Amino acid sequence: MQSSTRKGLNTAEVIRTDKFFAPIEKKKNGEYKIKPGQVVYLCFQSDFLVDEADAWREECWKMIRQRTDLHFLFLTKRIERFMQCIPPDWENGYDNVTVCCTVENQARADERLTRGFTSITQYSKLSGFRAYCTLQPPVIPSSLMMLRAEVRSI
Repeated sequence: MQSSTRKGLNTAEVIRTDKFFAPIEKKKNGEYKIKPGQVVYLCFQSDFLVDEADAWREECWKMIRQRTDLHFLFLTKRIERFMQCIPPDWENGYDNVTVCCTVENQARADERLTRGFTSITQYSKLSGFRAYCTLQPPVIPSSLMMLRAEVRSI
């Protein structure tokens, strides 16, 4: 049983959680509740680039710009939507953002690595922005061994 099912979460429903503004919440003394240097995992029960999140994604980017002292990480299977979901001031990326494109088999690797992932990795060569490909689930069949070598070279 997946942990989301055990917690009573409906992963088919895309909602803004009660922790949405956590990166910018402050204590009474004015300090941020999340200390500098922490990693903030975005949408780990969903996908940061899912269409249904378009309405509030700009608010996310605003928080990411505001908290340059944090590092934001998100996984996506929708890497082809990346270029249409980035903010206008993205230019060469944000140094405090890591994007991981997930692939579950060779067919998806071939599709996602050629249709979007390779275009965003060009940003990582120009700035501190990081883009990676991960295998989900983390089982590496022999057919994906070449993929692993190719991703390292991007």
